[in-house]
Amino acid sequence: MLKMEGCVFCKIIEGILPAHKIWEDEHFLAILDINPNTPGHTLLLPKIHEPYVFDLKPVLYSSLFELAQKLSKPILEVSQAKRIGMVIQGFTVPHVHLHLIPMNDLNDLENARATPASETELSSMASKIERAIP
Repeated sequence: MLKMEGCVFCKIIEGILPAHKIWEDEHFLAILDINPNTPGHTLLLPKIHEPYVFDLKPVLYSSLFELAQKLSKPILEVSQAKRIGMVIQGFTVPHVHLHLIPMNDLNDLENARATPASETELSSMASKIERAIP
């Protein structure tokens, strides 16, 4: 898989940096955001380093959104939110990643709501979501 030196997500994918994983296969990794907008805020990343979502190869692009749909259901169930919102921006870390954010109102998508979560909170949430994934 193509990696970029210095990319925090590439380091997580390679196992150099820790993360609270909820899903992994040969092409994608889903982890909890350490500064979630709401509990259960998940980042879905392809394992290849690509800075811009619209530059992904069509099959990977389609698979990314299919996986986001699959993961949204257990995240919704565990978080007990009304909806799962999705944000793609790529400015803070230039590696494609979808934010799957449990929402009860529109303000839950605002980055200003992000606050650091404790290791205990992240571990507990990751375990619950992972168990809920079919």
